[in-house]
Amino acid sequence: MPEASGDSSSATLAKNMTRIRFLILFVASVFSCVAAEPEPAPSPKIKAFTGGWGKGQGTSSHAPSRLDALTPDQFKKTSDLAHPLKVTILSTGRTVEGIETIKDRIVDVRITNPNPYTIFFRGRQYKDNKTIKPGWNKLENGVWKLAGWDSCGTGVRDWDIEPNGTMDLMLYLHPDLKEQQILGIFFKADEPSIQSEIVLYEKR
Repeated sequence: MPEASGDSSSATLAKNMTRIRFLILFVASVFSCVAAEPEPAPSPKIKAFTGGWGKGQGTSSHAPSRLDALTPDQFKKTSDLAHPLKVTILSTGRTVEGIETIKDRIVDVRITNPNPYTIFFRGRQYKDNKTIKPGWNKLENGVWKLAGWDSCGTGVRDWDIEPNGTMDLMLYLHPDLKEQQILGIFFKADEPSIQSEIVLYEKR
């Protein structure tokens, strides 16, 4: 009987060791899978003067525009819009899903078109928010000077504002400029050489 008991203990020990080895291999495999998982995609960020919302975006992927068919001479500004656009500040610092970390740079405005014709601007849409391809002025020695324009074309399309119509826009302050103006260009729909560069927001 003692020998049988010893054999039984040895068998039990062997089974336990097998279970322990299996558990170690299982845990190791779980950790290796976790470590191999890719990092989540970064939230959209505002790039420098030559970029837009996304990281590594190109400059040619955009919807067809009225401007595409124009020659440089046809695109050249001949005059301003007949009536200045009205800009109303709606909010600052709004939290937007996906870009919560830059909420302090978000500005919402409403554009009213008082002209008797349709106007348009070039911009994107981020979730439910329409944006404009912006420019920025910087303040140097008390004088506003152009800092640059967003030259990225990815996701850009024409957005129309009908006569006496309105449209809400989400703007973003440039992170490298303490004092700045956000600019936008608006075109007459059927004659884009008639255009106005508008100061949409100013921060001092």
